[in-house]
Amino acid sequence: MLVLVLTVCATLPSATVPALMAGAVFMSLLMAPIRLSVEKAVLLLAKKEKVARTQSLVQNMELLAMAVGPALAVLGSAYIGKLWLLCVAAALCAVAALCWLPLPRGERQLNPGSVAKTVGELRLGWSLLIHNRPVVLLVSINFSINLAFATALSVNAAVVTDIFKAPESSFALLNTLVGVTGLLNLMLVPTLLKRFEVKALGVFGFVLLSTSLLGLAAAPSFVLYTVPTWQR
Repeated sequence: MLVLVLTVCATLPSATVPALMAGAVFMSLLMAPIRLSVEKAVLLLAKKEKVARTQSLVQNMELLAMAVGPALAVLGSAYIGKLWLLCVAAALCAVAALCWLPLPRGERQLNPGSVAKTVGELRLGWSLLIHNRPVVLLVSINFSINLAFATALSVNAAVVTDIFKAPESSFALLNTLVGVTGLLNLMLVPTLLKRFEVKALGVFGFVLLSTSLLGLAAAPSFVLYTVPTWQR
């Protein structure tokens, strides 16, 4: 798919935007199975007493990539051009896919009734979920937060480069700050949990997120827009 997107961008410049949109949708659809595969690989590779530590390490690497990636993208677009930068990104995706080959896959047991059994278990889980009010409220809050975050993320580039007329490097710097903040936040969570209750931290985070979203909507300049984005 990525090779097709690159081919379209190189041969049909007028179709670059639709091709990039299609590639973004394709990559977004892959995020959920990739995350599930990573979690399963952690359980297969790590010992029981090291599962939590290994999961934390994987999350730290993911956030580190979010911090370093935008900065490298700015340097790459300045020296090799955006099309070649897309080629490098596609090559890195291919290398990441190859890294899965030597990993153990575990035993896969299939039987004729496995599909029906899985559907039945999903149906049972869904019925238990919708009849558990605290869980429904928690899922609703989580859905609302993810929806607000995704909405702000989707308009970020347009707001920075179009409304505030900031250069592309400013958008990359903003994403780098967000990644660094996420990494620091993950590192501070264990310490904060020792001093504060989970409920208090959750309420504080939700209030901070809501305030940041309001700040994004009311920010009159790029500098002020950066502060709530960094907090988010």
